[in-house]
Amino acid sequence: MITKLFLSLSLLFLTYTSQAVSSKALSDGFLPDETPLGVLYTKNTNVSYILTQKNVYLLSNKRMTVFYKSTETIYCGFVNDSSIWLGIRNGITVLQRKDKQTTNINIEPNVKSYKVVSIVEKQDHTILVATDAYGLYKYSKSNPAEKVNTIFPINKGVVTADSSIWIGTDAGLFRNRKDEWTRYNEEGVANFEIPDNIVQNLIVDDFGFLWVIMRNGISVIEVVQRKEDHDHKHAEDMHGHLPSVEFIGDHENMIYDLSYFKGKGYIFATDLGLLWMPIKSDEELMENFHHGHSEKVENKELLIKINTTDINTQIGKVLFIAKTNGVNVLVGEKGIHELNTKDLKKLLISNK
Repeated sequence: MITKLFLSLSLLFLTYTSQAVSSKALSDGFLPDETPLGVLYTKNTNVSYILTQKNVYLLSNKRMTVFYKSTETIYCGFVNDSSIWLGIRNGITVLQRKDKQTTNINIEPNVKSYKVVSIVEKQDHTILVATDAYGLYKYSKSNPAEKVNTIFPINKGVVTADSSIWIGTDAGLFRNRKDEWTRYNEEGVANFEIPDNIVQNLIVDDFGFLWVIMRNGISVIEVVQRKEDHDHKHAEDMHGHLPSVEFIGDHENMIYDLSYFKGKGYIFATDLGLLWMPIKSDEELMENFHHGHSEKVENKELLIKINTTDINTQIGKVLFIAKTNGVNVLVGEKGIHELNTKDLKKLLISNK
């Protein structure tokens, strides 16, 4: 039996006494009684959308404005060239980006009450719809929605560059590739083992790595294997389970979002605030996350806590890190805040 060893990424707290960063808030913030659910990116890098439980906000030209007010609670969203798909109770609202006309789709007419919790698009433009307790459906305009898997409860779904569909659930992580399903779970076989069965979130980063955020652990899956020498190979078959850490920052620290900044490293939006892991390549990331097979795993001080006190006063806790319109936008509980390249560099100061 392979021993499970996980490396924790602990915090190195820095005192930052420089002048406050002079970036500016982009708007007066979100409307009362709502918080952001996520950021939807379009092919046009100057336009993105922020979802809350009640509204869709347009982020463009350094301004955030209300684009659409929903009469139903919003649980998730997806955007393509022509429309925004909003997951609601008992179906989907399809919102046309050009004229804001809406169409409602009932994915499962035989069920009285369900929630659409994730919407993804395959490379062939087939839409996959995940419900909270009734499984995964395939939808196309020409045919009624078809159930393709009964897995539940589903928390998040994503598509990666190798055309894999990944579904995070309370019963493990499921992958669909070439019409075959593979399950990753805590009791899994070698190469398909993750530290916890409850998968809370899935995030695909700029390298194409899939981050699996679990209740008790974080795993990084190298979806598309890079061409590299055998001696430096990071393939899954070299390990009893996927590259993992027990936590980032501290036990039970919630990870909301992450973003890679070229030459600087990763910034994580967490309950502990913004945490910076300075690395300059994907190889460094995988080295930090790979465990050994000895009885002892040393905790490395790899993370730096970024001082965002002034920003948090304006927008609350940062939940998402958006890159749009050539700038970085911190999306907080109450509003958003722009960071230009100069301001970002000011924040990323260490005393190493």
